[in-house]
Amino acid sequence: MAENFDVKLDNKTYIPDPSYQANSALGDYKKAYAEFLSDPDGFWAGKARELDWIKPWDKVKEWDWPNARWFRGGKLNISANCLDRHVKNGRRNKLALIWKGERGKEEIYTYRQLYRAVMRFANALKKL
Repeated sequence: MAENFDVKLDNKTYIPDPSYQANSALGDYKKAYAEFLSDPDGFWAGKARELDWIKPWDKVKEWDWPNARWFRGGKLNISANCLDRHVKNGRRNKLALIWKGERGKEEIYTYRQLYRAVMRFANALKKL
């Protein structure tokens, strides 16, 4: 059975409500983009400092066309940045995940609940 993968693009433009921009993590896009253009490495270093690093990087970027290496010498635990830091910084009771099963079952996890479930599963794997 052949599938049809034709994609039709429309020219519609969707303008989000201004409150989305005001409340976004990036803030004013045009200002952030100007900061990026004036100092790309400084821009990305600033964004990277929002994460928890085990060891900070020595250099933001090494560019040897066509290869780039980012945050050379740095070490982080991405899992800890996705979950653990939110539990520790006051977001533990905020919504982290909504899971919906195929049969309509739904489970909602806060960061703390998700952290506890992950720890239980990790300890179960350790016992194996």
